[in-house]
Amino acid sequence: MKELVKKLYNKGLTDTIQLTTAVDLGWIGYYAFNNTVLITVDQFQQPLFEPSFSKPFLYGGLGYIVGHEVTHAFDIVIRAWDENGLPLIDWPPRSDEEYLKRAKCLADQYSSQTLYGAHLCGNKTVLEDICDNNAVRLAYKAFKAHALASDPILPGLNLTDDQMFFLGFGQKNCQKMVESSAIFRLDFGMDIHSPNPYRVNMTLSNYPEFAKAFNCPLGSPMNPVKKCAVWE
Repeated sequence: MKELVKKLYNKGLTDTIQLTTAVDLGWIGYYAFNNTVLITVDQFQQPLFEPSFSKPFLYGGLGYIVGHEVTHAFDIVIRAWDENGLPLIDWPPRSDEEYLKRAKCLADQYSSQTLYGAHLCGNKTVLEDICDNNAVRLAYKAFKAHALASDPILPGLNLTDDQMFFLGFGQKNCQKMVESSAIFRLDFGMDIHSPNPYRVNMTLSNYPEFAKAFNCPLGSPMNPVKKCAVWE
């Protein structure tokens, strides 16, 4: 672990307090000041990673993690910085307007949802929601670009490669939620992420490839007519 920290430090992550804390706690993050994605080694252990796992499953899980953090370079705040962490010239007005329009679509969509009777706050979570929605698209495209042959069907799971990909994505955000804790966090806006059920279901309901993989009828909860996406 010490050698890992040294390597990361030598690659330009010079905030040693932040870096060692990240490694100790298990951290996944995008560092805008030097355009770096940090994924600590705990993410490469079970139940998230095992070399024998189905490749589509791994793309859906680890591929999503990487895609989420990379997308932070293009979220509402950090998109205004360049690769060196310096301010960029403003985006062309038309591009900026379209970006904000699409971001608002996501914010409104998430805000319309409730969990245990409490409304989600899409305006607070929109940065992370943008990254979730784009990450699954990036990971899926990477999976399709590198898929050589179908993986063996796992015992007890009669799932296609595409379905295994989305299963891997869902497993990454698997969480047992306590109602009182969830309501408290929503009421006081304590989390910049949407609750995990919506990080999975809302994200996938916006992605046509999921509906194709599981034959979700148009107009069903997981394949709504109106979908939102900042990046296609």
